[in-house]
Amino acid sequence: MLKPLALALALGFAASATSAAPAPAYTLDLSVFRAGKAVKVVRHELAENSAAHVVVGDGAERVSLDAQLRPYTDDQGRELMALSVTIAQGDQPPQKPSLVFESGGTARLALGEQDADGATINGVTLSVSRDPAS
Repeated sequence: MLKPLALALALGFAASATSAAPAPAYTLDLSVFRAGKAVKVVRHELAENSAAHVVVGDGAERVSLDAQLRPYTDDQGRELMALSVTIAQGDQPPQKPSLVFESGGTARLALGEQDADGATINGVTLSVSRDPAS
């Protein structure tokens, strides 16, 4: 009697292990700019319904980022992603932007000093995009 029970348990475990698909992965790119040049660039994987904590030091100051990525469906039935971020740069008060973008799309954010063309001179840029491999 023990063998059929063990086989049923093993088959049940195998079915549940293969039926759960992993959450789609996104790539979070954080760049720190000084005098118009990217002095630090960090890439981090971020799955749906997850959070990330990234700390970057460029020698002049420390940048700390906390990000949460959550899927949701709006009133029109569109599948969207909500990105909530807290960015602390050196002694400055933390900034807490939130972005909403289409699921599978890309969100971009730039904080700090920019030139007339919108390029970051001093500050940070953040990009979150769907990892093509997921």
